[in-house]
Amino acid sequence: MSPRFALDQNFPLNIINALGHIPEADLVPLQQIDPALTRRHEDWEILLELYKQGYDGFITADSSMLALPKELAVLIQTRLTLVVAEGVGHDSIEATGLLLIHLPHIAHQSQPGLPQLWRVRPPRRGNHLNPWDRFTEVASRLGVSANSLFQQERVPDSFLQ
Repeated sequence: MSPRFALDQNFPLNIINALGHIPEADLVPLQQIDPALTRRHEDWEILLELYKQGYDGFITADSSMLALPKELAVLIQTRLTLVVAEGVGHDSIEATGLLLIHLPHIAHQSQPGLPQLWRVRPPRRGNHLNPWDRFTEVASRLGVSANSLFQQERVPDSFLQ
């Protein structure tokens, strides 16, 4: 049976709904569980309520939970899985993409009764690469000059029109 995770309000419902059924896990927006949980509740209270309702875990982009002793104590006591999308700020689309990348693995590793904390982060960001630099590396590996390989592999200019 797939784990059932509550999804914090910082994940856009339109994207989640557009995905339809996700076989790895049942994602239920906090708003659908209990709209009151999205207002004036401490995170530890949310964890406690999710535990009482039989959820397996909570998914959020609120990394401040990781520094709060009460929240961590309740996580340990309830033996829930907490998934935190870190480093995404208020970018809900990036948080959702990050979650979807990691969800199959997290769901597979999730075990009822075993408290787990998953910190998922976006990859290190860098600048673009110059394709000519990569082409030069390929040519070098093949033992030919980049210019001669380019002349051999390029398409005629007429194809580009």
